[in-house]
Amino acid sequence: MTIYTQNISKNITNGELSDYIHSCFIPELNIYNQAFLLLDYPLLKTSKVHQNTKFEIPITFFISGEYEGTCFCLLDTYNKDLSIQNQTLLNSLFAESMNILLGKMITKLDNDFNISTLISAPSKREIKINDLENLQHAGSTFSIGYKLMFMNEEFDCRIILNMNSKKTFEV
Repeated sequence: MTIYTQNISKNITNGELSDYIHSCFIPELNIYNQAFLLLDYPLLKTSKVHQNTKFEIPITFFISGEYEGTCFCLLDTYNKDLSIQNQTLLNSLFAESMNILLGKMITKLDNDFNISTLISAPSKREIKINDLENLQHAGSTFSIGYKLMFMNEEFDCRIILNMNSKKTFEV
């Protein structure tokens, strides 16, 4: 009988974590043949997080496990003329697309780098001013941009990811 051991002790620095997260983002994603996500700008470590506008639809996820944090996803609807029915569909597709995208990212973190984390169900709660201001003082805040293609329109999506808690994990 052969016993396989994995990484006995992990102590990942913020620099390594950003490399891992960067390699886990998906360049494009088909959402049930109704919408598509395309990578717009790469993962950036950010020290300044801009407040969301009244035209941005927020979705929040909470991250737990070896790393804990928050992920804010914002869909910009500025200057878009959508019917109420299409707005409702867009909101649902946006929440589902972010859920799928982040789920794939978390799965790749676990499979490729043995970083065990979980994400919560999407929450449509409003983002408070303190939520984004607090991220500016946190050490591991990243931003990435996607385009959501829906109904022959392009919508800008901002994903602000904070995985701040660094833990040593022993198996």
